[in-house]
Amino acid sequence: TVGIMTVVKKKFLQLSRLRNGHSDSVASLCFPNFGSSKSNDRLLASAGTDGLIFFWDLNATIGGKTSRKPSEVLSPELLKKDQDDLDLRTEPYDLLFGIPHHAKPNWMVSCHSDTIFVADTTSEITGYRIPLQNA
Repeated sequence: TVGIMTVVKKKFLQLSRLRNGHSDSVASLCFPNFGSSKSNDRLLASAGTDGLIFFWDLNATIGGKTSRKPSEVLSPELLKKDQDDLDLRTEPYDLLFGIPHHAKPNWMVSCHSDTIFVADTTSEITGYRIPLQNA
């Protein structure tokens, strides 16, 4: 899991934990910057040693009220949810979608485009193009 912390009176306080995603440890986190100067602090990508990459919406409660909604950044096709998923939501965050990477990642980074780059335990660096709004 990924712990989301804040600082209150010089002490760390846990706001939330991102659960029901990775089945193993998390190796890297990234707030993707998909070519915008406006903050995307609601959109978080996590790469786990289970070989999966997940994209999370931290929602305004965690990501901040001025941050952009993932629906303003990502393609609507990525954000389709079953009604059952919406009815069962109890956490202050959403697991949006995942990408099977099939190798243990070491790190992940985004650039000012639609791509997330992942370096793993192989000799390769993989780039994943993420469908964006109006792209």
